[in-house]
Amino acid sequence: VAVGGGALGLGVNTASTNVAVGYNAGYDVTSGGNNTFVGANSGSSVTTGTHNVMVGRDAGDAQTTASYSVAIGSEALTSNTTGAANIAVGRQSLKANTTGTNHTAVGVGALKTVTTANNSTAVGHSALESNTSGAQNVATGAFAGNKNTTGSYNTSYGYSALTETTTGNNNTGLGGNAGNNLTTGTNNTVIGYNSDASSATVSNEITLGDGSISALRCQVQSISALSDRR
Repeated sequence: VAVGGGALGLGVNTASTNVAVGYNAGYDVTSGGNNTFVGANSGSSVTTGTHNVMVGRDAGDAQTTASYSVAIGSEALTSNTTGAANIAVGRQSLKANTTGTNHTAVGVGALKTVTTANNSTAVGHSALESNTSGAQNVATGAFAGNKNTTGSYNTSYGYSALTETTTGNNNTGLGGNAGNNLTTGTNNTVIGYNSDASSATVSNEITLGDGSISALRCQVQSISALSDRR
């Protein structure tokens, strides 16, 4: 099904299971099937890719042979060429991704600048927006992990959690503004609203709560060390 000037290349497509609505939607499709393109230039470079869903102006318009991508929103996944199994929902989500795979980005600008890294999840306005090559990151909440560039294996959950981390790896921030002072520190765990690590560059530290916490309650009153070394 083709509706709009240049949709499905005006007969170039040889598969019968594609739907294209909009100017140049799915324009270059040759043998790729089971695709849905809605919006001007959506999926316009797809050739043999299959099972893609692209909705919005320029959504997924650079993708060629990759399959199983979902791009919903203007300029969503617009630079992707061969990266497969990506999900981008929101304007400019995963906008710069080229070959990265298995990303999930939901929210305006989520994972906007990632290019070749794989396996990150960003949910929330501008979550992981500055990430370029950091991999295996998870950010949930508006601006969570927002300034991360190359750091990997970071987990941020909550509004602006770990928002200042740039190159630090293996950090966990749970709670609104949790760990948002960390920049290059590594292997830190920061839990609780407004909780901060002791410095921006510290590593291997656990912080529980902010300066207002006055009691620490737990049934177990002893701590077992992971190692006998002191």
